[in-house]
Amino acid sequence: MKSSKTNENFWLYGKHTCMSALKNKNRRCIELLVTENFYREHEKEIRQCANSKGIKVRLVENKILNDVLSKGANHQGIALNVAPILYNLSIEEVAESSNDSSTIVILDQVTDTHNIGSILRTSACFNVDALVLPHNHSPSENASIAKAASGALDIVPLIYVTNIVKTMQYLKKVGYWCYGLDCNAKENIDEIKSFEKKRVIIFGSEEKGMRSVQSAFTIFFAFAVLIGMSSSYIFIIYTAESIARAFFITSIMFGSMALYGNITKRDLTTSVVNLFLGSGPLDFAISFISVIVFTLKTASDAQRIKDVYYKYNDGSEAATTKLAILGATSLYLDFINIFLSLLRLLNNRD
Repeated sequence: MKSSKTNENFWLYGKHTCMSALKNKNRRCIELLVTENFYREHEKEIRQCANSKGIKVRLVENKILNDVLSKGANHQGIALNVAPILYNLSIEEVAESSNDSSTIVILDQVTDTHNIGSILRTSACFNVDALVLPHNHSPSENASIAKAASGALDIVPLIYVTNIVKTMQYLKKVGYWCYGLDCNAKENIDEIKSFEKKRVIIFGSEEKGMRSVQSAFTIFFAFAVLIGMSSSYIFIIYTAESIARAFFITSIMFGSMALYGNITKRDLTTSVVNLFLGSGPLDFAISFISVIVFTLKTASDAQRIKDVYYKYNDGSEAATTKLAILGATSLYLDFINIFLSLLRLLNNRD
């Protein structure tokens, strides 16, 4: 039950994906290519990261990056050749090192690399201990997953196992509760009174995208309920006035940026920074930065959702519904992140 599935090297691209890989002590980096413009803007950070990995920075033209990477790759002027992450970590070690509150996500035959990357990104936001995939019927770690994860691939351990059922049986044996999400289940997720502190969340196969419209609804509401439950602590440590004020301000900011993302013609994808930092003495600064980051991300996601809709919608009701749900999930997470960051800034506690 080790994390690595393949030993083949591959290219990462994009600023946050590459910089996150360079900062990961478990990642073996082989070759770093950057354009002169990118190097000039980020020289200090690039030199520090490259020196820590013992690799040289190679300045190249955009044409070289376009030749090395897949067609249409949004590389932003940087590409990094890497080996798969060697966490040398098993699911048993994850379970043994976990604390009283632990979440592990299992993806059973999920094959869409963008879905896997998005789930990794969300998992990083909510401190998921590991993302588990079956060794068979799931993609190996690759550039598509890394780009969609936007740096989270080097934060959340990606563990491949040979048998999902045996993995679940082991986790149940050591104190985890397993929650499987399926549209045909007899019990709705909102009927569960409370989730155990040690939990495993299992998502089934999409089968060529989403398995069905019902599956898309199930996943969306599952995330919504889980996030709601995990955020319920705010009613204990913050005053009602602070919560209401943060919600009101968030609604205005969110609505404004979502509208801007829909009407602007400027490409906003390169303006968004993904931040995964823990709390501590700099909590105020982190919260302030998080508000800016996720506010900008709201505009970027709104623009991306509109572009994806016009590009992939075939006019059918099923396609329209699925695209709407996927877009709603992204915007919902942006709203929650802005709200929680603002709440920490206001900081009026009971």
